[in-house]
This record gives sequence, structure tokens and C-alpha cells, in this order.
Amino acid sequence: MKSKSQYLKPWMIKSNGNAQLIRPKDILYLTAKGNYTVYRLIGGTQFSVPRTLAEFEKRLPKDLFLRIHRSAIINTDYFVKYDHSGRCAVMKNAEKITVSRRMKTKLIEHLDTVYS
Repeated sequence: MKSKSQYLKPWMIKSNGNAQLIRPKDILYLTAKGNYTVYRLIGGTQFSVPRTLAEFEKRLPKDLFLRIHRSAIINTDYFVKYDHSGRCAVMKNAEKITVSRRMKTKLIEHLDTVYS
């Protein structure tokens, strides 16, 4: 497991010819669009990077980020609740991210482990 300092350490991300520093703690969630990863940050900024979600998943602190669908990884610090009727994770900004049936159990177990 990565340390909290890894969660705060900035990354250099290149998108559309621009380079920017982001901290993992500022990532609300990531989604896959083909071979691109779309970052959604807590301030509402969104950008895509020409790398797969799996590549970024390896870099993310496992105690704070969780894959909830084959095309989505959430920052559990910004998770508010699980919506059973819509099978989705509701984030602090009220966005809903689909949770696969298989990952629902993992989500609940992860939250019980980390926040108990």
C-alpha cells in the first residue's frame, strides 16, 4: 500500500500538448474512453490523457482509490453513498458513477476496511 505522502505528491500529466501538475488527492474519479483516461478533478476540471485506465490504476494509492467498474475508478474520500436503485456511487459533487454488480461487494468491503 502506498503512503499518505504518495497521495499528496504531484504528478506531471500531459494532455492536449499541455503539461500540468495534479495531486492524486484532487482527483474525484477517472473513467475510461477507449485508450484514453478522463480525469475529473474536485474543482470541476476535466481532461483526457492518451493512456489506459489500467496504467493509472497502478500508480494510485490503493487505500484511497477503488475500481468500481471496468471503466471507472473513484477516490473514496469523495464517495458519499451507494444508490441501490441506480447501482451507482454518488460522489460529493452529486455525480453518479455506475458500479458493476461484481464490484459492489468490493466497494462495500473497501469502505468497511478503510473507514471502520
